[in-house]
Amino acid sequence: MLFIINKVLINMNKFIHIIPANAVGGVESAAETTRGMHAENFNLEIIYLSSIKNNNSFFSKFIYLLESFINTAKIIKKKPNFIIVSLWKSCFSAYIISLINPKIKIILFLHLPKSTHLLDLYFSKLISKKALEIWADSNKTLLSRCKELDIGRDVNKKIISFLKHKPSTKKKAESYQCNARFIFWGRIHRQKRLDKALNLINNIILKGISEVEFLIIGPDCGELMNLKNIIKNLGIKNNISFKRELPLKEIMKLSKSYSFFLQLSDFEGMGMSVMESMQLGLIPIITNVGEISHYCKHKINSIVYKNIYKTSNDILSVISNKNEFNFIKNNALETWENTPTYRDDIYKNLESMSINK
Repeated sequence: MLFIINKVLINMNKFIHIIPANAVGGVESAAETTRGMHAENFNLEIIYLSSIKNNNSFFSKFIYLLESFINTAKIIKKKPNFIIVSLWKSCFSAYIISLINPKIKIILFLHLPKSTHLLDLYFSKLISKKALEIWADSNKTLLSRCKELDIGRDVNKKIISFLKHKPSTKKKAESYQCNARFIFWGRIHRQKRLDKALNLINNIILKGISEVEFLIIGPDCGELMNLKNIIKNLGIKNNISFKRELPLKEIMKLSKSYSFFLQLSDFEGMGMSVMESMQLGLIPIITNVGEISHYCKHKINSIVYKNIYKTSNDILSVISNKNEFNFIKNNALETWENTPTYRDDIYKNLESMSINK
């Protein structure tokens, strides 16, 4: 019996998924769905390098670095067989780990179609040269980053589903009446272009829809003050409200009284919040960026932003036409019916890597 147990332990592959911090974002929320994942031949652990979510001050930066070094040392001590590396700050940790234990195999997980700055580019490229496999949240991210990071064709590449939960299996939605209520959840960051969204909301109000409401949910990542100034200058304070980050279960309850999800990002990878909004039966109003351009079809399952005037008219058309609203809403609900979840996809890949180790 002891021999069998030892044999199992020897053949057990340890995977550690390294993420900078448990912040509000698609990477972190998807990773949490795999917490405690294990099988006969592998187990997966998630390690956040720091408890600091927004390191804007000198003190928070210091704490972040201190905690990162401590947790990097813990990872080395655990002697994993594989590390999965998400986001550029984790790449720095992975580089240190690779110097101390070169036997550890690296999986670089890419989540955006381009580097956000030079440090991101440098450390992502550094780890890409050491990686056994490259994972990405979408085909758009994979193609763009492989070109940017000069990743060769010989490196094994995989696209991982970022669907966190199975969509509802119910048939087409009942017939609903559309309202002029908009919602956003995610990081309040300039990348999300909530400033552009506010100007769109203002234009809809100017067209005579005074009952417009826009709820913005999420943590401030440096953009909140700018948004409040825009709201004040536009005179739409009564139409806009903010809430701090909420768990998805709370968002699901809130979303039932809304018709549209509004996010006009400059760039995205898979667009996790957009996917979630479609599963909840909201009509996403989005920009044609990242993988969103492949799964969102204008006036089929979404409204694709063109410009403030054209899109305002598109929204007003949907609000005033119950049949058009229900057509787009039902198509949004059906978009993800046959897609595997993130958890299922990760399990399948870890099991395959453990067998073929």
